[in-house]
Amino acid sequence: AETEVIISTPYFIPRERGLKVLQQLRAQGVRVVIFTNSLSTNNHTAVHSAYSSYRKDILKAGVELWEARADAVKVTSEDGELLPGKLTLHTKGMLIDRKQIFVGSLNLDPRSTDINTEMGLLIDSPELSGSLVEGFLQRLPTIGWRVKLQPDGDLVWHGMIDGEQVTETTEPQTSGWERFKAWFLKIAPENQL
Repeated sequence: AETEVIISTPYFIPRERGLKVLQQLRAQGVRVVIFTNSLSTNNHTAVHSAYSSYRKDILKAGVELWEARADAVKVTSEDGELLPGKLTLHTKGMLIDRKQIFVGSLNLDPRSTDINTEMGLLIDSPELSGSLVEGFLQRLPTIGWRVKLQPDGDLVWHGMIDGEQVTETTEPQTSGWERFKAWFLKIAPENQL
């Protein structure tokens, strides 16, 4: 990558090696945007627990970090009633320099990179990549929480919900019990997640 990398992955555990790659990209002036599941959208709490340990370092590196909003999807019933749906991000892809697209089954976590058999396609298409980037970046604020680091070191989540700017200081759209489980599951061995 020379200018921009946009990553969408449901399960993101960069480990030290991945964190160094992110830091190197940013040091070279490459814009890095990551979109992953939030605690409220992640169907594997232990994976979120491991990922959450890296958030501050990711943000300190200058990466733009976004997490999926659980309420970002709307479902219409057969009789036309608008029902709340729950989003769970499952897309695994990367857009590189608005020229290349990587799409496949690879999550950016230890299980996918070390244990599972995964595959993907690398597509050279500036036209397709460019249009995907524009659409994705335009839609991102309507489906995700922008995670930022406060001067005091705390995390804050910013979202646009029904046209209004919303700021959360704890994992958005979660209960105390869900946050406790995520904290407790940090004991899980990261290399198995």
